[in-house]
Amino acid sequence: MARISRIEIHDLFGTVNACFSAGTVMVLSGGNGVGKSSILLALLQIFAGGHDPAIRRRTEGGERPFVEKGWAKITLDSGTTVMMTVSEKRTIYEITDVNGLAVPETPRKFIEQLGSSMAVDPGKILSADATTAAGRKALLAAILDAMPITFEPADLPELCRQSEPIDLEQFEKIRKSIEETRRRVGVEARDGEGTLKELAKSLPETTEEKDWAAERDVLESDRRALEKSESDRIAGVAHDAGVERETARKQAADGERKLRENFQLAIAARGMAMEKSLAAIEHLEHAAIDEIRQDLKPKRDEIVAALAEAKEKAAQQERTKGAKETIERMRVKTREKNLEYERLSRAMEALDRARKAKLEALPVQGLEFDGDSVLVDGVEWRNVNRARLGSIAYQISALQAGDLPFLILDDTEHLDRGSWQGVIDAAVAGGFQVLAARVSESGGPLKIETDVPNLEAS
Repeated sequence: MARISRIEIHDLFGTVNACFSAGTVMVLSGGNGVGKSSILLALLQIFAGGHDPAIRRRTEGGERPFVEKGWAKITLDSGTTVMMTVSEKRTIYEITDVNGLAVPETPRKFIEQLGSSMAVDPGKILSADATTAAGRKALLAAILDAMPITFEPADLPELCRQSEPIDLEQFEKIRKSIEETRRRVGVEARDGEGTLKELAKSLPETTEEKDWAAERDVLESDRRALEKSESDRIAGVAHDAGVERETARKQAADGERKLRENFQLAIAARGMAMEKSLAAIEHLEHAAIDEIRQDLKPKRDEIVAALAEAKEKAAQQERTKGAKETIERMRVKTREKNLEYERLSRAMEALDRARKAKLEALPVQGLEFDGDSVLVDGVEWRNVNRARLGSIAYQISALQAGDLPFLILDDTEHLDRGSWQGVIDAAVAGGFQVLAARVSESGGPLKIETDVPNLEAS
């Protein structure tokens, strides 16, 4: 395990120049705004990576808003140095060994190998208010976020299996997605069941099995046949009348030719007789047509009435058939939604089992989980003494420690003196180096203390 032996910061954030030897516990104290957080932020930037020219110290009254460049350097107990130099255009990382030679690894890879312990702040875990439901949830989230929990593809149900291992955050996103999908499917299933009930109410209360569509088609055919019969009979009467007219005209013409020479008056009489004869024929024609229509009227009325009823019944049957088909489709869809809901429920149960198994296998002695509650040695978190909680917090931090078990703690004044001492004692017992910032009650300038024997006095 590597340890830091010296820390140097120049012109980064609000720090002009800070150099001090590193011990197991380093405490930055003083009033607000004296530069404690600037030192912490500069060190965190080394491990965060990336380029941000705004972290250079600001100038006052000059032409440029920032100094030309700033740098931070840590020296390890092996003599290896890690240096970060920040200018306007770029950030350079340099790693050199005890002889001043470049380490044969890329700077970022070397820094990442030192570890990610600084991402975990045990002080925040210890300061969580576990007396409220919201506080217990926040404590559980903080602990789980700090733990390197990984789910292999085989740990997950087939419905949401991934091709690569996933962490707890990804696991929770998958579970939330399935839970939301299940909720939506459940709503759709319930809506479908409600729609089925309403559609069932709309069906006519009849057990009649007669095929009214077929009855309608038969009556339509009967009506057309009757109309054709009527038309044919009327056409026959008209034809006969036409023949008689033609015969009468011919007879009249013949008589006229015979009588024209001798009896002009007889011709006129013949004409009158012809008109009378034509009128009689027309009267007979109309009478015959009226008789046909009267003869067929009862049958026509019967067919028309039956046809109207058949049309209405057929339309009703078609509406009923359509409603039944709709109900069947809805029933199938609702059944599918219910099956989908059950499938998603089984997936959620499998996820919960996988999560529970992972939590039960966590390598932190004495740490257990019961729903949203965190237990230590079977006792609720809020009822455990600070020293034991500090030990647990640093065991959690150690899970992410790489080659450099180093922790940065900011804003620790929210811990009371006893808790503060317990946190530091647990850190030391866990093998960590700690750099902590704490606002002094009496204020004053920046003070850097190393390996203070009694932190309650700091």
